[in-house]
Parts: sequence; structure tokens; C-alpha cells
Amino acid sequence: MQLKTYTDTELIENYQQTREEKYIATLYQRYAHLVYGSALNYLKNKAEAQDMVTHVFVKILKILPEREITNFSSFLYTITRNESISKLRKLKTEAGKLEDFTKFEKSQENFVENDGLLRLDSETEGKEALLHDALNQLTPDQKKCISLFFFDNMSYKEIVESTNYTLSQVKSNLQNGKRNLRILLETKLK
Repeated sequence: MQLKTYTDTELIENYQQTREEKYIATLYQRYAHLVYGSALNYLKNKAEAQDMVTHVFVKILKILPEREITNFSSFLYTITRNESISKLRKLKTEAGKLEDFTKFEKSQENFVENDGLLRLDSETEGKEALLHDALNQLTPDQKKCISLFFFDNMSYKEIVESTNYTLSQVKSNLQNGKRNLRILLETKLK
């Protein structure tokens, strides 16, 4: 019997019993174009949608051995929708971080990284220790905001969500923390 004549349920059951990817490959041939269309509808980007097709079928390979699927096309659509929405959120967060960072950098006269104080190379041995020492001299609120923003790459909004600070407190802690950090480092480097 040719695999093309198998129903979706038969293909899934055979895959669950044998773990042979030829069964998933047949499902891929049947549904890849639909996954692509759904992903493109959400992502609005052909390359991202094509990547999503691969991502969805890799995810299905992991899910199928553990789950009973009665309506594969509905299951596939749900996975595609959820993964596409997740990807959109990730892209939006990354874009927001970049926008926040760009706005922040442009609004600051003495942006710490531009002063070269955080660059660590062979000529500046020991500056990492100086940086950590200077960070420890900041107020706890300033240290937390600086660490989350610069080391954990969190946006202002993410810092607000992960702490109990307001947006204005985050901005203030970052601005004052950067200024104090620059002063401490300049003093130690002289």
C-alpha cells in the first residue's frame, strides 16, 4: 500500500508505532503548503513563513509520540497559529528593545558604552573587576536596573514588568546609575 493512500490517522499511528519519518514526510507533503499559507497570513514575511513550516513539523515530530490526535488538520492549524503568534511576539519584543535602546542612546549625551568604559580587551585588563566593583557601589535599585538593561538585555517595559518599579523609576534609575557608574569608573581609572 502506498503511503499516499493512507489516511492522516493511519500515518500518525504508523509513526507512533515505528518512529519512521517517512510517515511524517507524507503528512508534510500533504500539508506544508497550508502551514506556509497560515504562517504567511500571520507573519507577513515569506522567509519567516517558510522557516515556520520547518519549525512546525519539527515540533510535530516531538509531540506526536506522546499525544493522540484525532483531527490532524485541526491540530496542525492550532500548532501553526500558536507558533506564528509566538514568533510575532518575539519579533515585536526584539523590535521594541531595539527601538528603546536607540531612543535611549540618542537621548543621552554621555552614553556609557560610547565612552569606552565597558569595552574589555587585552589593553584594559582588570576593568571587568573595576566594573563589578563600581556596580556594587550603586544603589540597589540602580544596580538592578543597570544589570537588567545592559546585561540581561531587557527593555524598559520588561524591567517594569519584572520589578515593582514604575516606568519613570526605571528611567531614573538607569540615568542616575549610568551617570554614577561613569563617575566611579572615571575616578578608578585615573
